[in-house]
Amino acid sequence: MHLPPPFVRPSLATEPPALVRVVAREDVQWNRPIFKAPPLVVRPPLADVAALAAEIWRKNESIAH
Repeated sequence: MHLPPPFVRPSLATEPPALVRVVAREDVQWNRPIFKAPPLVVRPPLADVAALAAEIWRKNESIAH
């Protein structure tokens, strides 16, 4: 005759396992900046308003005819 295995109630976990483990080494520094770039200075090119107006005028003329 086969007997069922004895019932063992599982113990309740007090806290869930951590997803992140803390590792400390003396020769490694985490979260340090690797490269610090100089501040970005943006200078947009100056527009030639007369050339822009002439180009728009030419496009309007080609559409009208």
